[in-house]
Amino acid sequence: MVLLRLKSQHSALYFIIYRFIMIKKHRILSILRGWRLDLIAFASVSTSIFLFIHTQTLHAKINAIQESNNKLSLKEDSDLHAEESVQQIQFTLPDQQYSPTLLNNTRHAQKSTLFFNRVPKVGSQTLMDLISKLAVRNGFEFHRDGTQKSRLTTMIDMFTPPSAYVKHTCFSNFTRHGYPMPIYMNIVRDPIERVISWFYYIRAPWYIIERKQAFPELPLPHPKWLKKDFDSCVLEGDRECQFLQGEYHDGVGDHRRQAMFFCGHEEECVSFNSNYALQKAKSNVEQHYAVVGVLEELELSLQVLEKYVPLFFNGALDVYRAHATPHINRNIYKPPVSPEVKRLLRQNFTREIEFYEFCKQRLHAHNMRILNPLTLISNSSNKILLSKFTQCALFEQWHHNRVLSTDAAPPQKTAEFYDIVIAGGGLVGTILAVALGQLSRLSNKKILMLESADKFWTKGPESIKTSDDDPDFSNRVVALSPGSKKFLAKLGIWEEVWRSRPVSCLQVWDALSDAHISFNNSDYQQPVAHIVENAVLAHAVSKFLNDVSNVTVAFGSSLKSCVIPSESKLGEKAYISLKDERMIATDLLIGADGFNSRVRTTMGSPYLGFNYDRMAVVATLKLNEPTDNRAAWQRFVPTGGPIALLPLSPQFSSLVWSTTPEYAKKLLNMTVEEFVDAVNSAFWQEYSQSPLVKKSCEILSTFNLRNSGPKIYPPSIMDVVEKSRAAFPLGFGHSSFYVSRRTALIGDAAHRLHPLAGQGLNLGIGDAETLQRVLDDVVGIGGDIGSLDNLKEYETERQRHNLAIQGGVDFLHRLYNYEFAPVVALRTIGLSVFNSSETLKRAIMSQASA
Repeated sequence: MVLLRLKSQHSALYFIIYRFIMIKKHRILSILRGWRLDLIAFASVSTSIFLFIHTQTLHAKINAIQESNNKLSLKEDSDLHAEESVQQIQFTLPDQQYSPTLLNNTRHAQKSTLFFNRVPKVGSQTLMDLISKLAVRNGFEFHRDGTQKSRLTTMIDMFTPPSAYVKHTCFSNFTRHGYPMPIYMNIVRDPIERVISWFYYIRAPWYIIERKQAFPELPLPHPKWLKKDFDSCVLEGDRECQFLQGEYHDGVGDHRRQAMFFCGHEEECVSFNSNYALQKAKSNVEQHYAVVGVLEELELSLQVLEKYVPLFFNGALDVYRAHATPHINRNIYKPPVSPEVKRLLRQNFTREIEFYEFCKQRLHAHNMRILNPLTLISNSSNKILLSKFTQCALFEQWHHNRVLSTDAAPPQKTAEFYDIVIAGGGLVGTILAVALGQLSRLSNKKILMLESADKFWTKGPESIKTSDDDPDFSNRVVALSPGSKKFLAKLGIWEEVWRSRPVSCLQVWDALSDAHISFNNSDYQQPVAHIVENAVLAHAVSKFLNDVSNVTVAFGSSLKSCVIPSESKLGEKAYISLKDERMIATDLLIGADGFNSRVRTTMGSPYLGFNYDRMAVVATLKLNEPTDNRAAWQRFVPTGGPIALLPLSPQFSSLVWSTTPEYAKKLLNMTVEEFVDAVNSAFWQEYSQSPLVKKSCEILSTFNLRNSGPKIYPPSIMDVVEKSRAAFPLGFGHSSFYVSRRTALIGDAAHRLHPLAGQGLNLGIGDAETLQRVLDDVVGIGGDIGSLDNLKEYETERQRHNLAIQGGVDFLHRLYNYEFAPVVALRTIGLSVFNSSETLKRAIMSQASA
C-alpha cells in the first residue's frame, strides 16, 4: 500500500533505493549470497509491482470506458491552445449530437450568407460552378475568391443577403470577431485519392502553364520531376511522398491536410494527422456546418443540401444533372495507383481518414432524417432554413450499453438477403469467410464478403524470380504463432502457403544491459513461429476461398450505411446500404474493416484508442552471407523502441524497427549505405551501462542468473532491397464491446496493438476461430446467429485473451522506453529471472499461441 501511495513519486523512490544499495552494498551482498531463493522472489515481486504501477492507468481507462455510456465532449474553443488540451482518448458513442434538431446547424446562422470555404482537390470547382448557376435560378448574389483587401469576416459581412461566397480558406468563427455567423458548408474527399489527385494535378500541362504565367520568375520544373509516378514516389521513400505524423511543413503545400480547413487558423491545425486538428475539426463541423458533402457521393450531398439549405440549393440536383460541368479539373494524365501503395498510405492518414468517415456518417444521418420523414419549415423573418422534426432523435437511447437502434424504418426498396455479411476482405475477414464456408451446419447459409478493392493483393509462386539474389520478398510480413498455423492447417489454407520460414529460436535482449531471454525450438518441439509474407498468405487464403461454394465476394463494394434493429424488434434483420446502391438484409453483420471500423461506429461501442507517437519502419534486408537463418532477433534500443530481424530465407530477412517519427523520417531518407550502417549499429552497438545496472548484473552473476542459457548474435546486414523501405504509425485500440444485436467485430476492428510481440494477426485469427466455433454451436441448437445472447460467448472468451495480450504488450512498450537507471535495473532482474525459468517461458509461449 505504501508503494501504491508513492506511485506518483517514482523518481524519488528509485533514487532512495539506489543510494541505499550503494551505501550498504557489502552488507547486502553478504546477505544475498545466502538467499538466492529470496532474491528471486524479491525480483519477481518487484517486477510485478512495477508492472502494476505502469499498467494501472491503462487498465483504469479500459474499465472506465467499459462502464461509461457518456460521450466525451471537447472543451470550448477558448481552451484549445495546444494538442495537450485535446483529450487523447477517443470515444465514439451515439448521443444527442445526432438529434435531428442538432443536426441542422443552419438554424444557428445569423445572416443569410452561404460561406463555402472550399477544400482543394475535392471537386469544389464543380460545386462552385453549380452554385453560380443556382444564384441565377434562386435569386442570390454569388461571390468567389479574389484579391482580398480587408479582413475575411469584414468582407463577408458587407455582402447583401442572400449571397454566397466561395474561397479556399480555413474555418473562422465570425462571432469571436463580433460579426454574424454565416451558413457554413463544404465538401470532403477520400484523403488518399485527394493526395494522389494533387500529385498529378501539379504535373499537368495546364497547371504548369498557369503557374508560369502567374509567376514568371519561377523556373520550369525539371523533366525528371514531371515524369515521376506516384507509386515509385511512395515506395522509394521520396521526400515528396512521405507523410509523417505531426509534420508542419512539407514543401509542396498543405493539400494532404483536409481536416485543417475545418480546424481553423491555429498553428496546431497545420500539424499533419494530429489529434488536435481531428478533434477541433469534428467539433466545428458539429457546431457550425449546415452540411458537409462527400465527393464520392455528390448527388446524395446535393439532395441533402436541397433539403437543409433550400434558399441556396433548391433544384441543385436537377441543375447539376442538366447543366453543371462535372469534373472540371479532371486530369487525363493521372495513371492508376496500385492498391498496395494506397494501403500503405492509409496507415499514415489514420486521423484524416477518421475525419472523412465522420463527415460521411454525418451526411448519412442527415439523409436518414430526410427519408424518415421529417418536416422542414422556413423562417420568414430572415429566410434562413429552420427544421422541426416529428421525432426528437435520430437514434434512440443506447439500450443496455450496447444496442444501437435507429428510428429509420427498414428500406422500402427490395433488399437482397444474406445470412452473414463480412465487411472487410483483409486477411482476418477472408480467413473467417473460409472458416464459416467450410462448416457443414452453415452449408445452406449464404455468406457475402465485401472488399473495397478491385481484387486481392496477393503473391503466388508464379511471381518468384529465377535469381536467388532477388527473390522479390514483400516488406510486410507476419509471425504466425503455432496456434494460428494449426487453425490454418485445419482449414487447409496452410497447404497453399508456398513460401514461409520457420523460426526455431527467438532471442530478445536489452541494449542498456546484458539481460536477454531466449525461446528455442528444442525446448518446445516445434517452431516458435512461422514468418510469412502478407501477400503470400493472402494468395493462399484467396485461392482456397474460390472453392467455398456458399461464399460470395463482392469486389469494389463497401458499406455506405446500415440500420441495426433494436431489442424491441427481435424479428428484424440488419439492413446494409452499399456504395453501389445495393441494399442487403442480413442476420449477422461482421466487422472486419480495420481499426477505423465503420461497423464499430454503427454499433456505437465505446472505443479506447491512442497513438504511441512511434513509427514502424519496415524493409527487406540482404544478409552478409547465407546462413541457416532460422532465428529471430529483437533488441530494445534507445531510439524509441525495439528493432527486430525476422528470417525469410538463407540470405534475406525482414526488418521491423519501431522508432520515433523523427528518426523514422531519417531512416527513410538515408542512402542505402547509411541505412545498412544504422541497422547494423542498432544490433551491434555497445551502450554504456550505469553503475546501478552493472551492480545488478554482478548480483545476478553471483546466483548464475545472468545470461542463463546460450546467447546468439544476429547476422550482419549487407544490403537493403530497393523500394522495400516504408513506415506506418503505431497505436493502441480496444472496443469495449465486440458484439451487439446482429453485429460482431473481429481483428483490428475490435483491437489494435503494438507489433513488438507480433501478435496483431494472431489475435485476429483467434477471433475468427472462436467466432466460427460459437456460430457452429448456435446453428447446431437451432439458435439465432444474430442474437446478442448467443454472441456474448464469443465476446467474453476473446476479450479475456486479447486484453491480457494487449496489456502485456503495452506494458513492455512503456517499460523499455525508460532509460532511467533504476528502471533498467529492475527490468534486467525481471528478464533474467524469466529467462532462468522454463516454466515461465512455457507459460508465455502457451498464452501467445492460444
